[in-house]
Amino acid sequence: MKFKDVVDSLSDVSLSDLSFSRICMSLFIAMIISLWIFFTYRERAKNEFYSKNFNISLALMPVITTGIISAMQSNLVISLGMVGALSIVRYRTAIKNSLDLFFMFWAISVGIICGAEQYVLAIIMSLLVSFLLFLLSKLDFSRKLNVGIVRCEKIADLDAAEKDFRSISSFFKIKSKQINSELIEIIFEYKLRKNIDLTTFLLDKKYIKDFQMISND
Repeated sequence: MKFKDVVDSLSDVSLSDLSFSRICMSLFIAMIISLWIFFTYRERAKNEFYSKNFNISLALMPVITTGIISAMQSNLVISLGMVGALSIVRYRTAIKNSLDLFFMFWAISVGIICGAEQYVLAIIMSLLVSFLLFLLSKLDFSRKLNVGIVRCEKIADLDAAEKDFRSISSFFKIKSKQINSELIEIIFEYKLRKNIDLTTFLLDKKYIKDFQMISND
């Protein structure tokens, strides 16, 4: 048997007979869940940096992935060709937020599941993921530590600033200390005690020439 005969025989192999109604059902369910992902991401990212283009891309992923999976089910040659084509695709866009990676994986997973016609699984998974996302976002597991940078002119002033910050902090840990000809700098992690007004505290400390706070979420 020649190679051409092998290819012709594989092209006749049908993995799944997709009717028009089945294709429409898969794409429709994927579209509905895509809209749910779109609004979930918009609600989740409303207090952070929100990219509308990225959100639109998320909403389109399930529909496109469903079409790809459906096509791969229709014929063995198409399936092998798409696997080869997708394996050479490289994405260079950096993901700035780790949660964005989760939404991308969610969108792609929905497309794969809908393409496999497991609609109940896709719906239940999306509802469960949405519930866990809402629940975990409300719970506070972090220590809510901040990073502070204090600059003074004298070592004695820096020691006094360290002592004062320890007195108003429930947690205090020095990360680094730097001394040069102009200023003396200390970098530390801290967590303020309750009912502490940091602005009032700093205004009373004239020996602190400069203070920077970096939130560590």
